[in-house]
Amino acid sequence: MARLTLTLDIKERGIDWVLLRTGLRSVQIEKSGHLVCRIADDDMAGAVAPLRELRDAITAPGLTCLTAIEGHGLFARSVNVPFQDRRKVRQILPLELEATLPVPIDELVMDFLITGNGGGHTALSAAMSRDRINFFLERLHEAGLDPVLMTFSGLPAAMLLAASPDGAESCLLIDGDDDHATLFLIGGHQLLYLRSWIPPRTPEDPAQRLKLAVDQTLISAPHVLPDTTDIGSVYLTSRGARHYPPDKLNAALGLRAAVFDPSRATRPNLSGELAGGHGQGALALGLYEPMAEKGLNLFRATFPLRRFLQQHRQPLIRSGVLAAVLILLFLAGVFMDIRRNEARVDALVAETEAILKQTFPETRNTANPLPQMIVKLRAAREDDLAAHRGVQVRQIDILQAISQSLPPKLDIHVSQLVAGTERVQISGTTGTFEAVNEARGHLEQTGIFDNITIISANMDQRVGRVRFRISADLPSRS
Repeated sequence: MARLTLTLDIKERGIDWVLLRTGLRSVQIEKSGHLVCRIADDDMAGAVAPLRELRDAITAPGLTCLTAIEGHGLFARSVNVPFQDRRKVRQILPLELEATLPVPIDELVMDFLITGNGGGHTALSAAMSRDRINFFLERLHEAGLDPVLMTFSGLPAAMLLAASPDGAESCLLIDGDDDHATLFLIGGHQLLYLRSWIPPRTPEDPAQRLKLAVDQTLISAPHVLPDTTDIGSVYLTSRGARHYPPDKLNAALGLRAAVFDPSRATRPNLSGELAGGHGQGALALGLYEPMAEKGLNLFRATFPLRRFLQQHRQPLIRSGVLAAVLILLFLAGVFMDIRRNEARVDALVAETEAILKQTFPETRNTANPLPQMIVKLRAAREDDLAAHRGVQVRQIDILQAISQSLPPKLDIHVSQLVAGTERVQISGTTGTFEAVNEARGHLEQTGIFDNITIISANMDQRVGRVRFRISADLPSRS
């Protein structure tokens, strides 16, 4: 999903801005322009209204804002460190820098990056007044903008140059004008050294003044670049080229001078053009964002999760409500399945219990009907196997005795006969209760049954007949 990024390159004479649409594989320049206003260290009132109008004209939600300010008041220092652990360097760096800074370290906002050359490690730090940073943040908030990143002009172009193929060789990048300039020393795809200074007000040619600053910079950085002859090229930002023409700089320094184009030093497929040729610094800032974690940033918004939640609050609420509804429906379905299965289990248990009592009338307690039925069936099977032949003969005798003892005129119908080795159970229907007693008397006259008992005799209203159950003991066999 593409997102919109508004980049602001704030300078004393105006603000360059670029609106970028950034996707996974491409970057498109949507709009760009220049806000004409005058900005001083303590006065930015003239820029608030144009910035507010610019923000109101961008209706897309979730806008990301990136900002770069001029390097006035920037303190750049290089400190040799014995390790690369950023956490340890952050602990010792304020102590190392305190003696070299003209203001207390607590009044500054500082960031650093670790560089290496010749086996050593250097902490390249950049610091600026906390009040100055807060001043710009407050004015941007008044305009309805909430930047997630703030750095200083020239650095995005320097980091892009270091990451490009040209950054493998030692070279210089210069950004600035007559009021302020910043010089970056690059080599081995690293930013090795930087210097921020105010050019002197002398009648000399700007190229000659810049040559003096470059010579002083190279002399002051022998631990970074021992051999100054290794530098082969000098690049200028579009802003720097307007004040230091490349042809004059080439003649003054004796190096190949060229204007750095950030769009050619990036991997993303960049489309679109800048309006009026302005905004190269703002464009470099937008392309610098993916590598900002490795750069020098004067302000980086904290709590990115909170910012994300604020920007996407409504879609997240809708998604959360939908997820909650789906979860509730899922739980309701699971609960209904559980209740349905419980009811089915209860019905099966009741049916099993009824079968157990009907098959084995002597059963009284039915805590676990299925295991009890299995036990009783196994016992009955063992009894049947123990007297298999005798049981077959006795069942025939039993059937004959019952058939002969019950006269045809007696209204009785035998529907079930359960015969075991010790007991016989007869179930059926008859027209009256007296017929049950009469049938009992006829069975007693057979002489093969002992202890004949009427277990139950109930009127079945559905069929209009008496359902009975008679139990009779069989004589014991030795």
